[in-house]
Amino acid sequence: MKSYSFFTFSISLILLILLFTSCNTTEPTPFKEELPKSIKLKLLDVSCTEAFINVNVGDSVLPIAITFKKDNAALFSFTLTKTDTIIIDTTLQPNITYTYQITAQISGKEENSDTLQVKTLQTTSNNFVWQTFEFGGNISNSVLFDVAIIDENNIWAVGEIRTDSTDTLYNVVHWDGAVWKLLKLQFYSFCGQPNTGSYPARAIFTFNDGVFVLGSTSQIIYLSDGNQLKIECLPLTISINKIWGSASTDFYATGNTGSLAHHQNADWSKIETGTTIPLNDIYGSKDGKNVLISGYDSETGNSLLLRYSDNTMTKIYEVLPGSPGWNEARDNLISGVISSLWTISEYQLWIASTFGFYMAPQKTEGEAKLKYKFSFPIGFIERIRGEGNNNVYAVGDYSTIFHYDGLDWTLCSINFGDGAKLYSVAAKNNTIVAVGTTGKAILMLGKQLN
Repeated sequence: MKSYSFFTFSISLILLILLFTSCNTTEPTPFKEELPKSIKLKLLDVSCTEAFINVNVGDSVLPIAITFKKDNAALFSFTLTKTDTIIIDTTLQPNITYTYQITAQISGKEENSDTLQVKTLQTTSNNFVWQTFEFGGNISNSVLFDVAIIDENNIWAVGEIRTDSTDTLYNVVHWDGAVWKLLKLQFYSFCGQPNTGSYPARAIFTFNDGVFVLGSTSQIIYLSDGNQLKIECLPLTISINKIWGSASTDFYATGNTGSLAHHQNADWSKIETGTTIPLNDIYGSKDGKNVLISGYDSETGNSLLLRYSDNTMTKIYEVLPGSPGWNEARDNLISGVISSLWTISEYQLWIASTFGFYMAPQKTEGEAKLKYKFSFPIGFIERIRGEGNNNVYAVGDYSTIFHYDGLDWTLCSINFGDGAKLYSVAAKNNTIVAVGTTGKAILMLGKQLN
């Protein structure tokens, strides 16, 4: 009915043009009918070796026979049964431009989509220069749990640092581009009363508006331009492990015993997770619509992966000692104990497990690709973080540092001894910082060279 109406309109228009130009000696411009493309290609995401492409056929009658072409060569043919379909091309090479097109049989006629050009990412360098720093004395243990990079001359690491000269606890170390300075940021001694002290800090997270937050037990402190703004007590008991959010007005804090708290527009609320397993890590989509949470219990060996989306908590994966995936690395399903996660796009979620590094979409139901399998004992991976699909880092026991350049994972450890453990890592604009402990608080400051 749509094509018939359009066709009728076109004929009427031509007749009117001929009627009103019959006395004109100038030849009229020929009328050319341009039909809109029924098939549309859209790039959703790209890495060094993969492209995620959406195929949309509008209101065309299904099913449709489709041929997917790359650089004028047919990759494969299939029957399209849905209006929208995502095609993942995993056959690509870094830093190359490819041209895609769809050919389809629609209403008995062959139709081609517009072409789509996709350039893959270049791999990043595995060449680093590292500096190492230690904080704390020899009498008491010191540790750094988390780190955030504002820029290369503004770095904040949090934890618990005690020097020999004073038993006073420092909970922050700050880099100004020249020197590290120990700081004592203040938390309440007890919520509901005014006394404060520099208690151990477990987590830090920065936001685009310049505000960043630190967590200690069930308290959050806010900073801007290096100045402490306020202390906020959470209205529930939670021992904060990690903080993540899409904005300073919309963020989450995870804790032990399955605790998850949500801060939104100055109000705190508790989110039921359905578990008592300690929740050790959290990260989400840029728009905050998909929040991924991982947890493990070091005593029982239980582990899980959760997704919070549309106010609904979904248990994606859970493993217990002896259950499927506990002692066997599966190539296409999440396996092992999950220690950390990180995501930068809807289609690329990195998961660190005891078997290696998995890649999955944010909306995975358990399916994932084992991208790197540990072939020798490397201890436990505590944290995975990155700044792009081609620049990801993971740290853990024995001062282990892994780097993913877009093609491969490379081990680039700095040996602090068997007792060294790195708890967190951050990367921004070729600056990498990893923090942990050897008994003293340790910090590795790296520069990625081109």
